[in-house]
Amino acid sequence: LGTQLNELESLDSLGSDRALGQTQQMSDLVDVDWNATISSYIMQQTALQASYKAFTDMQGLSLFQLNK
Repeated sequence: LGTQLNELESLDSLGSDRALGQTQQMSDLVDVDWNATISSYIMQQTALQASYKAFTDMQGLSLFQLNK
């Protein structure tokens, strides 16, 4: 009987820990700082567009043209 009670208490504690973890995960997903997220996205998008432009500009050049 004592072993079964200990097992039930252990399972109850494990369930509480999981519930707390799931609550934290949900909070992390829902409570987003939208200003920071959008700013980060726009900066990444701008950097990607700049790298595309640099690549296309460099694509037509040769080493001889770069030395001029």
